[in-house]
Amino acid sequence: MKKLIEAVGVVLLVCVGVRVGAALIQPVVPLLGGVVAVAIIAWWLFGRHRPGRGYR
Repeated sequence: MKKLIEAVGVVLLVCVGVRVGAALIQPVVPLLGGVVAVAIIAWWLFGRHRPGRGYR
């Protein structure tokens, strides 16, 4: 019985941790998406695949 209570406690702790983590990350996600988009565009423009340079 003690093991069952410990297991339920661990599951509840993980669930609460996931909820708190999601609540903290949620406001940052749109900003993070914008940063990723800018990084991909910059990599495309200034990386190997520059427009007009061809694929060599």
